[in-house]
Amino acid sequence: MARVFSTQVRFLVDFYHTSEYLSKAAEHSWAREKESWRKKQQERLKQGAHQEVLEELRRSLPITG
Repeated sequence: MARVFSTQVRFLVDFYHTSEYLSKAAEHSWAREKESWRKKQQERLKQGAHQEVLEELRRSLPITG
């Protein structure tokens, strides 16, 4: 990746599949606001704020296991 993108890339996220996972997560915890929640998380990902997305998931999803 560094060879192709130089220093502009630190990690690669498959945005399409990540968005599918966010949609599934929204079904469990944000039933009334699921579309707006998913879009907010997608925007965070586009801005490189993946830690905020992960923290939102940690705070809001039920813990299993």
